[in-house]
Amino acid sequence: MRRVSLVLLLGLCGCASVPLRHASTEYSEEYAELSNRQLLLNLARVSRNEPPYFIQLGQISSSYLFSGSVSLNAANFTRKADRVFGGGIGATAQEQPSYQFIPLTGTSFANALVAPFAKEIFYAFYDQGFHADILARTMLASVTVQGMTYVNTPQDPTYPMFLAFCHWLREAQQTRYLIVETEAAEGRYVYRDLRIGEVLSTLAAGCRVACDSSGTTYTVSQPDHVVFKRNPAFMEKPSLALTKEMAHTFQTVGHNEFFSGFAQEASTLKMRTFEAAMYAVGQEESDFRRAWQCPQKSRLPAGMTVANDDYGMYATVAISSASQESPLPKIRPLIAMTSSTSDQLAHMTKLIELDYKDATYTIGDCEDAHETENRSVFSLLAYLYTLVSIDPGKLPAQQLIHVQ
Repeated sequence: MRRVSLVLLLGLCGCASVPLRHASTEYSEEYAELSNRQLLLNLARVSRNEPPYFIQLGQISSSYLFSGSVSLNAANFTRKADRVFGGGIGATAQEQPSYQFIPLTGTSFANALVAPFAKEIFYAFYDQGFHADILARTMLASVTVQGMTYVNTPQDPTYPMFLAFCHWLREAQQTRYLIVETEAAEGRYVYRDLRIGEVLSTLAAGCRVACDSSGTTYTVSQPDHVVFKRNPAFMEKPSLALTKEMAHTFQTVGHNEFFSGFAQEASTLKMRTFEAAMYAVGQEESDFRRAWQCPQKSRLPAGMTVANDDYGMYATVAISSASQESPLPKIRPLIAMTSSTSDQLAHMTKLIELDYKDATYTIGDCEDAHETENRSVFSLLAYLYTLVSIDPGKLPAQQLIHVQ
């Protein structure tokens, strides 16, 4: 009997790892599903001019109850050889999950929503190859080049020029005409006999502090900053660095009369807040639809016209210059959530879909084309949301909602 109990114990130990592995995968999938649904739900709300609401999933805990059973029976006959023995071993596992949901409210979260994105985040995404056109249209409020400011708002007269800048920036990224570099801050200040509180406050302000071997002399400097720079290798011999297919694009980028100064002189990137980015992305499809269905009520600037093709709505923009008229590629809404036809939906790779009020909202792209970037824009918003979400461990306990 002891041997049987040992076998049962070992069996339970082995079986225990199975539900744990399944639970880890299932919770990860559920967390992703809930996060995507909340983001899409808030995009649906702001597209209707409704306020967004945020609930953050906090801790997930689960307890398991494992039990086992052993049965043994025997049938006795007259002869010893005819004795028959039988038995069985059984094990069960019961899971009791517990979830915590946190309504995100209060000063800390509100300040995070209305704080502009750090420029370093924009530069990091650009440097890693994330689509520069999407980055600029999502994260930038405006760009100033050679004293001219182009605003990222469909109702602004300079919006077509901002779209032209986004297209140029994408080409500059692909050809590596424009690269990201770190510049050392100018100005260093030397102090003697600083107190520990002064050192800590200086570090908290973002400055760098270095101390000599004696421990009495401190050098304080501003942190290094990230900037755009023209690639010097391409300036010297671009043909050595570019393929033949990209050579023409490079020449166009390098000699663009509107934006070549962006990489040569001081320019200003004004960043959006997360709240502004959500509203802009959520409202853009409605602006395009209004201009397409009712041109007389269009809020788009003059010179922008909206049409429709097999992949949805798109705008055409022609930028007039002194030398020629340069049409831009088709400009599609950053995210098209409700304008897809039934045939498009049938051939779409969907990330998330939900019904809200009288409409169905879908995030996805057609499998056989690269005309849309809905999933890429949605993923970018999800990344940016992690910057404003709050660590559940830092929230008061009374704000937690427990669900079992």
